Amino acid sequence: MSTPAILFGIGSVSWLIAIGVWYVFVGNYGLDIQLHDIYFVIGAKYILIRLAAFFALFSGIYYWFPKLFGRTPNKMMGTIHFWISITLTHLIFWLYWYILPLKMSQGYKPYLTRASVDRFEFYSRFVTMALSVLLLTQLLFLFNLIYSAIRKGKEVELGS
Repeated sequence: MSTPAILFGIGSVSWLIAIGVWYVFVGNYGLDIQLHDIYFVIGAKYILIRLAAFFALFSGIYYWFPKLFGRTPNKMMGTIHFWISITLTHLIFWLYWYILPLKMSQGYKPYLTRASVDRFEFYSRFVTMALSVLLLTQLLFLFNLIYSAIRKGKEVELGS
């Protein structure tokens, strides 16, 4: 079993690979004209900038934590934090990529009928619940770091 630092590093790379797959679609001239300036295109910017960076940040925190505090964070809690985070973030954003090619432009509010809104209400509710669980998972991360730094982390010897 890998350490949480390695897992989050692999998670960051998995998001970069997802962006590479996404750019295959956007690089297609016919699709680019259809998808230009809608949330489908804009969503990938958020993934590239935020999620890949956050997973790399978590990787760095888990890696440098023993060097900063002289104690190791709980490996099992870190692994649980990773698997819940990676599963939910991929699920949420792949669902967004399914929902958002509705020509929902970023510049104006398009006219949507009640039927088109109701068709995607289940996905919207599911994404909201998944985001709530994802936020609670980040509280597990904070608890792991604080609890490990204060009392229960296994002490490490800091060499030169």
